Amino acid sequence: MEHYVFEEILKDFEARTHAIAKWVAGHPVANKGIDGTLIIHFDDEKIVMQVEVKTTITRNHLFHLVKQTRYHRHLMVMATNIQPQLREELKGLGINYMDACGNVYIKQDRVLIYLEGNKKPKQIQDFRERPFDVDELERPPSQENP
Repeated sequence: MEHYVFEEILKDFEARTHAIAKWVAGHPVANKGIDGTLIIHFDDEKIVMQVEVKTTITRNHLFHLVKQTRYHRHLMVMATNIQPQLREELKGLGINYMDACGNVYIKQDRVLIYLEGNKKPKQIQDFRERPFDVDELERPPSQENP
C-alpha cells in the first residue's frame, strides 16, 4: 500500500471518530508478518492492535490472518479496499479491519467502532488501474529520411 494512502486512512478515521490514532512501525520479518502497531485513544479507552498492511485482501489471505490471531489477540488488517463479502468474513472471524474507503471494524473489550457502506473514493486508485490509457500516450514523431 502506498504510504500516502495509509496516512489518509488514519486521518479520515480520526476525523470521523474524533479518536487519536498513532502508528508505530514494526519489522514484518521479526514480528511474524506484523507491519506495526496501531494505538487508538477513543474517549477514555486505549486500544492497541497489531496491524498487517495489505494492498488488497483476498480470500486466500484469510487462512494466514486467522493463523496470526493465535499470536496476536488484537489483530487488524488495513488495505486500500476490502470487498463487502470479505469484510463480513473478517468480522465473523474477529479480525479488525480498516480500508481507504473509510470502512472500519474495531472490536476490543468495551469498544466497538463500526463504520460501513463506504464506496471507493475517486482520488484513491487501485494499484492495478492505469493512470492513463495506452492510446492516450503521445507517440514520438516519426523521423523521415531526408
